[in-house]
Amino acid sequence: MTTWWALCRREWLEHRMALFWVPIGLLCLFILSIAVTAAGINPKNEPVSIIMLQQMLPSIVMPFTWLYFGTATMVLLASLVEERKDRSILFWKSMPVTDAQTVLSKLFFVSVIGSAISAAVIICAHGFALLLANFSTDSDATTMWLAAQIGSNAVNWVCGYLSQVFWLLPLWGWLLLVSAMARGIALFWAIAIPLGLIFVEWIFFNTDQIITSILRHADLRALPTHIGEHSDPGRVLDGMTNGLPDYLPLLGQLWRSSSMWLGILAGCIFISAAIVCRGRNNEL
Repeated sequence: MTTWWALCRREWLEHRMALFWVPIGLLCLFILSIAVTAAGINPKNEPVSIIMLQQMLPSIVMPFTWLYFGTATMVLLASLVEERKDRSILFWKSMPVTDAQTVLSKLFFVSVIGSAISAAVIICAHGFALLLANFSTDSDATTMWLAAQIGSNAVNWVCGYLSQVFWLLPLWGWLLLVSAMARGIALFWAIAIPLGLIFVEWIFFNTDQIITSILRHADLRALPTHIGEHSDPGRVLDGMTNGLPDYLPLLGQLWRSSSMWLGILAGCIFISAAIVCRGRNNEL
């Protein structure tokens, strides 16, 4: 436990700016912007309807969501190559820490701790938006807060982010593997190798299974704002006001799908390969 705590603390010191302070800064900008523009948006102090609130909240969520997943992708891609570049890998290998512990701690911090931070920031943004709506309109506060379902939304987003981590596991496992193997620009190899495989498949087999699988696992379909658009295009939840009865059954369908479990298997294979490569590569 002490070793795991030390590894997580290392990841915090290295990535706290990208995974914590940047989302907090975006939240502060969001709060400032909605506070400054509140009078202009609703100058007549008209009540805000539940429908208006439903239309507004998904647009609040998406900037934080894309910021987290974009940042997590770049952090994982650079995580193992950077320690070889600055030769800190030699120090960490002199410590009583295995390669598996190091790689898994990087994945755990980015996926679990990072997603928890992002989900908390989204819930805070939701709360501030509702608070501003209460102060800037004549809407009934009790009705608005009950309709917003803060408690069920928190459960939705925590479950959604954790499920999205497993849905993206093959992508993130691939990024860790490239980061452990690459001797040059990791981003180039992370893109070039799949493109090469896609081209070979198209030339020799005239199929598109590789690119279809990549695009399927590169989307955000486990999140409340995306959960229904693949299984039922006419049933896309807003993610903030539909609550548990609509969202969790759809999430259960995703977990029961073969795509989820095949993706987890592929991700585990890539992560295992990344652990082996880190054990063999000490320098660029």
